Amino acid sequence: VFDVLDKIAVEGQPEPRLFGLACATLSVLESAPPDRLIQTVTAFLVKGMAMHGYRPHVDSCLSCASTTGEWSGFSLESGGLLCRACGGSVTPLTPGARDALAWMLRATMTEVVDRELPSRQAAEAFGLIRQFVSYHLPARLKALELFAGGGVR
Repeated sequence: VFDVLDKIAVEGQPEPRLFGLACATLSVLESAPPDRLIQTVTAFLVKGMAMHGYRPHVDSCLSCASTTGEWSGFSLESGGLLCRACGGSVTPLTPGARDALAWMLRATMTEVVDRELPSRQAAEAFGLIRQFVSYHLPARLKALELFAGGGVR
């Protein structure tokens, strides 16, 4: 959490929303079951990025606004879904992981910890958001790499 805060926050500027998110995240992490840590970290990342103008668009195609659900995948560069017709350079994303990310954007951190996501959905959502954060933040996030590598559980 602190590694991401250090890279995303603007030095010298108050960040009340980001501070609130960090406090809520640390609070729920204290009692989070180990199998929900990955979804808690993912929710923190997706919400933190959204607060800084990088909200992943997971409700419709970024290009044509289609909501058919026939996705080509997620564009890291553009920050959202592209349908098969619009295509482009995308990272694969299953409907379950897409639904998990959409839910995380709406849920409180307490709700994120209280609801167990299927482990595959949580892992895929984390993998995508990790790539998204790495693409848009110009710094190496060592803690995120450690967490992704299984060094933290």
